[in-house]
Amino acid sequence: MKKNITIIILIIVTISIIINLYSISFSDNKNKIEKVSTKETFTDKENMLSIMVIDENGSYEETQDRTSWPDSSTYEYYGSECTDSEGTIIPSEEAITFENNTIHIKTKNTIYCTLYFYNLKISPLLKNLYKTTGPAYLKIVPEDDELLRYVGEYTDANEGRLNNYICFGTNDESTCLGNKDTYMYRIIGITTENVNRELELVPNQLKLIKATPYADIWTNHGAYDWDYANNGAKNYVNNTYLKSITDIEENVGIHTWEELISNPKWYKGDTGGDKDNPPKTNPKVLTNNYKIGLMYINDYVNSQRIYTPVISPNSWLYRAHAWRDYEDIFETLKNKGDLTMSDINCTDTMCGVYFIHPNGIIWSDWSMVWCNLRPVFYLIPDITLTGEGTEENPFLISTP
Repeated sequence: MKKNITIIILIIVTISIIINLYSISFSDNKNKIEKVSTKETFTDKENMLSIMVIDENGSYEETQDRTSWPDSSTYEYYGSECTDSEGTIIPSEEAITFENNTIHIKTKNTIYCTLYFYNLKISPLLKNLYKTTGPAYLKIVPEDDELLRYVGEYTDANEGRLNNYICFGTNDESTCLGNKDTYMYRIIGITTENVNRELELVPNQLKLIKATPYADIWTNHGAYDWDYANNGAKNYVNNTYLKSITDIEENVGIHTWEELISNPKWYKGDTGGDKDNPPKTNPKVLTNNYKIGLMYINDYVNSQRIYTPVISPNSWLYRAHAWRDYEDIFETLKNKGDLTMSDINCTDTMCGVYFIHPNGIIWSDWSMVWCNLRPVFYLIPDITLTGEGTEENPFLISTP
């Protein structure tokens, strides 16, 4: 009898503990889920919406419905990027899942997650770029909405965040990787619906820059305006360099490699700017069309996460760190700056030049200087890409 009483008491105590634990668990989860908040933080409403999810108390194994998730008839869920309270990246699969307009929080830690949603109308080309890189590194820069840009620090490429490597001149990956100084390029960005039609460009054209210099040149002081007949840089890239593309025997579908390069007009360049203010794109459009140009200063400036014009080289376009990866033939180019398609306020007889100094800062000079030429051009819009965009598995170009 005594034994039976003991067993009954144990059962009662056990049931009481279970009830209390359930009550505590329910109460804790209820309190925690109330700490979860969401807010719209879209970066480019025409192409992508982003929703920030903030969980400051760790709602482990909890879910949250949100009636204002983007309309599934217009937007498609792409994925998420999450960090903890210290800014350390958390793999998304360990933090949350999102399905049927419900977010499922999977961690006890404080998290900040950004959920991204495609606009279904975007081109397959742009969708491919988003998939390989992620919207955090491919975005519209305020006051520069003509180009959806790759934005990141010069270390991001090595950390696998900027997947914008592309082969041009060959569709054989082993040939490209074995001759990076010849065939490796980087994608600066892709033209948007807002691209200036005076430039004779349309949306969905990739803007490429050669990963390494093609040559160096003595800037001809007094003749730098790009429309000036004797502009040495313009003539070199549109003759000597372009001929090297014309001479490629391999085709891309029905196109030659030269036919993949658009023939637009260009802005005169960038003017102004100092240690506190970035240069502004000169709204003047050049008179003539040129297949090949150089980067603008604002290509360099606006590819940075944070604008630091003369303090440190934060742009991924800064290439000094990468010299060890390329052939010794470029050793002589190592200490020269990259020339830009930009000028200091010209007079009737002369122009100064802007270039990216080897230490990464923006530099200008009215005298003749040796600079590197890194050709820049726009591809025609009717292309497709395969590959991951990494340096080890770069994009390869094909045509429909």
